[in-house]
Amino acid sequence: MKRKYYWLLFGVVQAAGIIVPRFGNVHTHPFSRFLALVLLFPGWIVAFDNRLSTPVALALAIPINAVAWYLLRKLLLLDSD
Repeated sequence: MKRKYYWLLFGVVQAAGIIVPRFGNVHTHPFSRFLALVLLFPGWIVAFDNRLSTPVALALAIPINAVAWYLLRKLLLLDSD
């Protein structure tokens, strides 16, 4: 996979993780919240502390996810192209 497509995929997944819960009623149908947590994994583990506001949590989650995606790319040796 080319590097630009890999990071484009990263951006799409992160944007979907941010946008999906905005369109669902998370109180009656928690699936949209669960989907957002899956898409924003592993950054949400560290960032989504109840004491942090949503913008601050997202500002922490996205860089954490970028590092995780970079390490995964190196681990899977996807830079051979």
